[in-house]
Amino acid sequence: MLKLKNINDLIRLAIKREQESFDMYLSLAKKIDDTQIANLLRNRAMEEFEHKQILEFELIKLGRAIPSTKIDIDDTILKNFNKDSDTITGVEFEDILALSVHKEDSAFRFYFNLAHKYPDKEMQDVFISLAEQEMKHKLMAEIELNQYLASGEYKKCNWNDNS
Repeated sequence: MLKLKNINDLIRLAIKREQESFDMYLSLAKKIDDTQIANLLRNRAMEEFEHKQILEFELIKLGRAIPSTKIDIDDTILKNFNKDSDTITGVEFEDILALSVHKEDSAFRFYFNLAHKYPDKEMQDVFISLAEQEMKHKLMAEIELNQYLASGEYKKCNWNDNS
């Protein structure tokens, strides 16, 4: 289990996770050629950016500086699609939506657990609020996935890694 020394470490970890999610969604959006799917991914990125801003404001309220360095993303998921080429082809839209469901569920669990482990009431409220937002995002992604699967209109996504 991850041991954090104080609330500052906790918030910085949460900021890092939000930045990683933002970068992942934006990176995926830049690589996909379907405008509708790219817009969906950009919207997800902006939701994660808003969460990051909330957390950064909490750090400011604690009198802490916000790090200005950009966090490098872990492109593990992209690498799974991109083993031998700069172009990713034939990825199912279903996979993108499932990835979104997974990321939002993971973020929900992260904030929910933080809220129940940290004794400060104000920070618990912040973490619960973020957990609720992540759950809404997960539910939206699940609805999109279920509607897509029910429609029978299966799309293959072509990716271009030259963005």
